[in-house]
Amino acid sequence: FGGVGRVFIRSTNKLIVHDGHHLESGLARPPGTALLSVSNHIATIDDPLLLASIVPLRTLLHGASEMRWGVCSKEVCFRPGSLLSLFTNASKVLPIHR
Repeated sequence: FGGVGRVFIRSTNKLIVHDGHHLESGLARPPGTALLSVSNHIATIDDPLLLASIVPLRTLLHGASEMRWGVCSKEVCFRPGSLLSLFTNASKVLPIHR
């Protein structure tokens, strides 16, 4: 799903990443070292789509083991039968019970 999100964002928007070397150095951290990322977003889906669009392509090609975990409210992202639930169930998203 990360590749699809990357193609969608990059084909429908003009994406400019400033100081991307900071993200790359964080992704290249030693094994066992935590990385905390914070996103200020408007919609539920923009956080994972933007992240998939800005990480180096090799990170996406390594698969889910290289990506971070996300969180989303259970009633929004994990509603049975919704298109969004297909995405969140197939990616590294933890449900938040409110």
